[in-house]
Amino acid sequence: MVDSVAREKRMNQEQRRLFGDYIEQIKRSENRGGDVNFTYSELLDLADEFLSL
Repeated sequence: MVDSVAREKRMNQEQRRLFGDYIEQIKRSENRGGDVNFTYSELLDLADEFLSL
């Protein structure tokens, strides 16, 4: 799903890698387990947030 969002947001390879790191950082800060994933809609919002940094 992360790859689909990255393609939709037209991220390059480096941005995609950093976006994955960003998602993992947020999951840790929210104490989400590795199996508690974001929805597609949440990932789109996070991608917008990430790209605005």
